[in-house]
Amino acid sequence: MRVGIDVTAVLRGPGGMARYARELTTALGDVDRETRIIPLSVGSGCPTVVPRRPGSRPPNAAGAERAFRLQTLLAHMVGASQERRFPLLDLFHGTDNLLPAFRRVGTVLTLHDFVFRLFPRTTAPLNRLYLKLAMPHFLRRADALIAVSNSTRMDAERLYGVTPQRVHVVPLGVSERFAPRDPGAVRRSLGDRYRLPVDFLLHVGALEPRKNLQVLLEALRWMGDERPTLVLAGPPGRGVREIRDDPAPVYGEGRVISLGPVPEEDLPGLYSLARAFVFPSLYEGFGLPVLEAMACGTPVLCSKAAALEEVVGDGALRVDAEDVAGWAEAVRALWSRSGLRQELRRRGFRRARGFTWAATAQKTLEVYKEVHARRSGCSNRH
Repeated sequence: MRVGIDVTAVLRGPGGMARYARELTTALGDVDRETRIIPLSVGSGCPTVVPRRPGSRPPNAAGAERAFRLQTLLAHMVGASQERRFPLLDLFHGTDNLLPAFRRVGTVLTLHDFVFRLFPRTTAPLNRLYLKLAMPHFLRRADALIAVSNSTRMDAERLYGVTPQRVHVVPLGVSERFAPRDPGAVRRSLGDRYRLPVDFLLHVGALEPRKNLQVLLEALRWMGDERPTLVLAGPPGRGVREIRDDPAPVYGEGRVISLGPVPEEDLPGLYSLARAFVFPSLYEGFGLPVLEAMACGTPVLCSKAAALEEVVGDGALRVDAEDVAGWAEAVRALWSRSGLRQELRRRGFRRARGFTWAATAQKTLEVYKEVHARRSGCSNRH
């Protein structure tokens, strides 16, 4: 079986979809030597095979990718086929909100989240319009759907009427790179570079309203002089000004350090240095940062967003996303009680060990084989 996997996101740069495409492609090659995995990109405006270690993205790639996405949408709308542009494939796996129009090739589409529907202001207007028009076609045409969590599966059913039988829940994994690091060694390598305090809370992710940092910052302000320093690792997202405007005193008094985008190789060290990891997000399709933090042995405090509860189980302290007083109380307890941190560290580490990319790849491969067998059976009957 020859499976083409869309890895365009890897060339686009760091991010959750890039991590998923890269880790899944690598793990699939490890768990099954018989299935030929072909990494493909549409970043050049047409499907091309991507080398295992891709170089930098061409400067005109963004425009070419947008053009191909528009062509794909039009192909779905008029009932055309793009099959000739993907020769010799038995199956195509869309990992990046893109599913070309096929007739004979089997198709699998991964559903990460529905941010564009539930939190539209955090999605670029053109991308939001594209997804609004294209997603119904993609959901209808895919032979099988993979949801990264039960929460995302239920969103697909609620928002688009997708039947449960078509959706396979396949959780993400956590790389072995995310493991406890020696604090002394990490501080020597990262502490001076990022000018980190001795103790701090850590948040990893884009700075945007959906991440709900307003509530966390307000909770820290309530704590007065007891409040710890918060370190934010992540790029500015859409609507970042709304985060900074409301709790301005917290920023003004130097209790928040914004590092901006952080290289992936530095994240295990940052997790290991933090006294605790905080993640107050209103909505996540999965919530990979909480899993990474737990794998590094960092105590986690997160919101009760449905997907996060699936991931953390009993391995984290959880608070209602918009309960400012609850967040202040939980941060105070986590910051001051070493016994609580130790217990969360133990439970979180144990929980994280249940999520591996090998398991993600194995379950994904089972979906591939089911679609291929069904397609082959239909072909044989004709």
